[in-house]
Amino acid sequence: MERGEPLFFCLRKLLLLIMVVGFIAGCATSARNLPQDYSSIDARKRLNVEDFDTAAIELTCSQIDDELKILEHDYALQAQDIEGKRVQNQVAGYLGAIFILPALLATDNSAQAKAKIENINRAKDQLYKLRTFKKCPSNSGR
Repeated sequence: MERGEPLFFCLRKLLLLIMVVGFIAGCATSARNLPQDYSSIDARKRLNVEDFDTAAIELTCSQIDDELKILEHDYALQAQDIEGKRVQNQVAGYLGAIFILPALLATDNSAQAKAKIENINRAKDQLYKLRTFKKCPSNSGR
């Protein structure tokens, strides 16, 4: 009677498969949704005053540009924070392939910085819509 693979090799393959799937799932994030199209010829909805809060409507074009500059600066700081932790996370990931759980627990997925970036992107989208609504001139200095 012929025996199949020894249990040790089956477990090794299973462990390798779990590690690969975990690695892929850990790196996967979905892209954020694009803002709705309001300004193209084919846009189904046009912007109106009700799309903005009263404080936003009162902003001038130069104030909108100033707000966008502040948001761009904040975005750069958050992206720098994430980039700074990337090397640490890569090393922990490599060690995680060997020692699994302890090294993976040492990674910092920068959830707070990523959440701030998402909020910044939403605010920027709102300001870009406001610029379009107010027909502000293009700011080529951005």
